[in-house]
Amino acid sequence: MGLSTQNQLSKEFMGNILANLSVLISGITCGVIIFQVSAIASTVFKVLKPEESSVLLRSIFPKFFKILIVLSTAFLCVNFLNGEYSSAKLVNGILSLILAIICLSIIPITNKSRDDGNQSMFRFLHSVSVVSTLIIFFFNFGWIFII
Repeated sequence: MGLSTQNQLSKEFMGNILANLSVLISGITCGVIIFQVSAIASTVFKVLKPEESSVLLRSIFPKFFKILIVLSTAFLCVNFLNGEYSSAKLVNGILSLILAIICLSIIPITNKSRDDGNQSMFRFLHSVSVVSTLIIFFFNFGWIFII
C-alpha cells in the first residue's frame, strides 16, 4: 500500500469519526434536554418547597444553558474540521448556539421579573426559554434525518 493510499484511508477514517461525532454530540444535546426536563425540573417541583426550588433552579439553569452552548460550539467545530458545510448542519449548530446564548442571557431578567411579581414578563421570558429549548431539541434530533 502506497503512501498516498494510506493518506486517503486516514482522511476517510477521520472523516467518518468526525461525522459520527456530530451525531453523538446531537444525541448528547437531546439527552441533556430530556434529562433536564424529565428528571431535574419535574423532580424539583414535586420534592422541594417553592422557595427551595427557586434557589436550586436558579443554580441549575445557567449550567444547563452553558452545557448547550459548549455542545453547540463543539458541534460546529467538529463539522468545520471535517469540512462539512451542509446547510442542515450549519443551521442546527448556529441556531442551537444562538438560542442557548439567548436563553442564558435572559435568565437574570426572568429571575428579576419573578422576584418583582411581574408575571406577564416572567411568563413571556419563560416561554421564550422553553420554546428555544424545544427548537434546539428538535433541530438536533431532526438534522440527522435530513442529510
